[in-house]
Amino acid sequence: RRIKAFRMKSIVITVIFIILLMFVFNLRMPKTVYLSFDTELECSSEDVNSVLEVLSSNDVKATFFLVGEFIEANPEAVRKIISEGHEVGCHTYSHPKMFKLDLDEKQFEISKCVELLNSFGVEEIGFRAPHLLLDKETAGLLDDFVYDASAVKGLSWFYPSVKKELKVSSFLGMPLMDLVGLHYVKMKTFWRFIMGNAYSSEVSLLFHTHFIGKRADFLDSVIKSYEGVPFKRHIEAFK
Repeated sequence: RRIKAFRMKSIVITVIFIILLMFVFNLRMPKTVYLSFDTELECSSEDVNSVLEVLSSNDVKATFFLVGEFIEANPEAVRKIISEGHEVGCHTYSHPKMFKLDLDEKQFEISKCVELLNSFGVEEIGFRAPHLLLDKETAGLLDDFVYDASAVKGLSWFYPSVKKELKVSSFLGMPLMDLVGLHYVKMKTFWRFIMGNAYSSEVSLLFHTHFIGKRADFLDSVIKSYEGVPFKRHIEAFK
């Protein structure tokens, strides 16, 4: 009985602690919100259209980090993203874990994706490493990019330094991205609140186009929670 009572008290204390954190997290609205969508080969044109419809209905511009294989397979979707005023960035060619590759392979992954983006007239390009895993050798290949968007706030010790970066926002060390609360933890309501009430002067939220495109209501509700706050593309933070 004592063990059960202790466990119950621990649960109650944990819940109260989380609620307090939620209130602290929501003390004030941010000055700017940045939305990004990692767009990989498994993403369909329907997923892209679903996301674009939500962004358009809320008059919001965002950044799409594209994998080269997706660009090759879906050129019309890429053109539509660009034509609607959104930014497109480099997410490598085939979405590998970069730290597992040798230098030549890393150079190919980056240069091939950049080449494909250039073919659409895109010159100013940001970078995001697959899986948010940026190693030192890959970081050394980013000099020609406007910025890097691979790091997560609060985990700076885990990432090599880069000249210009826009970090993904976090909560208790977890990146504020859709997969955390909807796929791994599966706490939709709680995670909607967390992603929609981030406490920071600048908030950067990460979505996966193939995943959130099938859950447009979640994306829409997160965007609407920041009513009155300007949304910007990542590259605007460096101009």
